This record gives sequence, structure tokens and C-alpha cells, in this order.
Amino acid sequence: MAFGSWIKNIAKKVGNFIKKKVVPVAKKVGNAVKNVVAPVIQTAGGLIGGSKGDLIKHIGEVTSNVADKTLSVSDKIDNYLKKKQVPETDAFKRQQMINNLNRINYA
Repeated sequence: MAFGSWIKNIAKKVGNFIKKKVVPVAKKVGNAVKNVVAPVIQTAGGLIGGSKGDLIKHIGEVTSNVADKTLSVSDKIDNYLKKKQVPETDAFKRQQMINNLNRINYA
């Protein structure tokens, strides 16, 4: 049972790290790329013109699409982590202990 608690605590810490550190940074970077970097690249491509300008413009479009995907995935991860959190009340902990004891008895 100690090993299970240890793994559970690690999983909880990893989830909190992702929720509090990784997701906000991904959202900030995604917004900056989508709202600043991609438009600048597309504008530069339009100013250069020709086949090289078209290529640069296309790179700006791809950059914008990648930023959209990054924002979408970070939102999905954030929503998933918010839904997965179960409040650990005394009744919840008691029920977990009973479930673990029942598993031991049947083994």
C-alpha cells in the first residue's frame, strides 16, 4: 500500500506541475506566436514578393496553424486535469482503504 501511495503522490505532483507551469507557458507562447510572430512573418513574405515571398508567407501560415494546435491541445489538457481532480475527503480516503483491504482479502 505504501508503494501505491507513493505512485499516487508522484502522479499528483506531475499533474499539478503540468497544470500550473506547463499549460500556462504553452498558452502564452501559443498566443504570442499566433498574434505576433505569424503575422510578422506573413507580412514580411508579402513585402518580399515573388516565389521566396510566397514561401515565407506560407511559413507564416504554418506557424499560425501550429500555434492554433498548441492552444487547442493546452486547453484540452487543462480541461482534462480540471475534471480529473477528485476532492480527497475523509470519506473518500476511507473508501479507498476499504477497497484496498477488500483486494487483499480476495488475493
